[in-house]
Formats: sequence, C-alpha cells, structure tokens
Amino acid sequence: MRTLLALTVAFLPLLQAQDSRMLKSVEPRYDTYSEDLATDFDVASASVTLTIGSDGKPFALDNSSLPLPMAVVMALKDYEFRPQGVVPHGRPINEGDTYQVTLTVPIRQRKELRTPQNPAPATATSVSDTQPAIRLPLGVVQGLRVKSVAPTYPEAAKHARLQGRITFEAVLTKQGDVGRLTASNGPFLLIEAAYDAVKQWQYKPYILKHEPVEVLTDIAINFNLN
Repeated sequence: MRTLLALTVAFLPLLQAQDSRMLKSVEPRYDTYSEDLATDFDVASASVTLTIGSDGKPFALDNSSLPLPMAVVMALKDYEFRPQGVVPHGRPINEGDTYQVTLTVPIRQRKELRTPQNPAPATATSVSDTQPAIRLPLGVVQGLRVKSVAPTYPEAAKHARLQGRITFEAVLTKQGDVGRLTASNGPFLLIEAAYDAVKQWQYKPYILKHEPVEVLTDIAINFNLN
C-alpha cells in the first residue's frame, strides 16, 4: 500500500503536466520592441484568450484585457500547446480543429527597472515621462498623416484566407513619428504585418498652445482579400 501511494505521489507532477495544454512559453523580447514600452515601470498582467490551431500553434489573439506591447504579442505567437484531439504518437484526429485557451501573462512596462543602486535620474517631468495628455480621435489623426505604407499581405494569411481589422493604440511623438504601439486582438500574422507597416508612417506634429505635443490615438488597418 505504501509503495502504491509513493508511486501515485511520484506520478502526480507528470499527470498534472500532461493535463496542462501549454507545452512551451516564450519570454518577450523587450530589447527588440523597447520603444513600445510605457515610460513608467509597472509589473502588470493581462488576461488573454488565444485560438490554438490543430497543430498546437497559436493562431489568433482573440481578446486581451489590456492593449499588449508588441514584445508580448510576438512572444504569444511562439507559444506551443497540445494539439486538439491527438492520438498517442499520432497526428491530430481532425486537422481543422481549433480551441481557445485563456492565460494570464505578465507585462513589463518600462525599459529599465529602477533599483536603489540604479535610481531614476532627477529631471523635470515632461509629457514623455507620463502618459500623453492629449487623445485624438482617429478622424483627426488621419488628417495629420503625411506618409503611409501599405502592409504586405502575408502569403500564409492569403492561403488561410485570413481577413480582419487590426487596431492599435498608438503614441505619436512630437516629431510626428509613430512611437509606442499596443494591440488587443487579431490573427498574429496580420498583427505583425500591420505593425511593420504602421511603424513607417509619418504625421504632422500636433500643435497645442504653439508647441508640438505627443498624442494618444487609435490606428486601424483593414486586411481584405477582395
């Protein structure tokens, strides 16, 4: 009896691991997407729902409780999960099957973590050190745009007949560049293609009281095969 109990306890971690659908998580590459971090450090988390394909690969970000930095979005794209309906050592029973999972993911929101050994420099607070004070509607921002680059429709997305609307929350700098971009939903292939295009857009600076200011707005990209 003791031997059986010991064996049961020993196999519990294995059983729990087999019951978990997630096989692999990936650390966000904040070094690659450093400009998409907020200026103030905060350890936050978001609840995200993903659609998982029959091969166990994330297919789309269905919903997020917070707009996600692109480093987190691209990390989620590379997660791995158990395929749906697999037979032991075999292929998925139904190749077209998908399922949803909901995860809580941490978000790092500053380029550097301030510690007692690495305090924040004593400088005057500016708009860049806080959340932008001005939010502009999409229609106003479109009137300021002086350069746009159309996204390249990914071949894999065409093959899968993926369509949709990708919306980013964006910070436009005082110089009219596209700064921080965060996303909340959409197929990962389309989010990445939209991000690469929008990062090249340019705007006229928004002038408030004779001074250019940073603004917060939404930017939308439509992918339509027709």
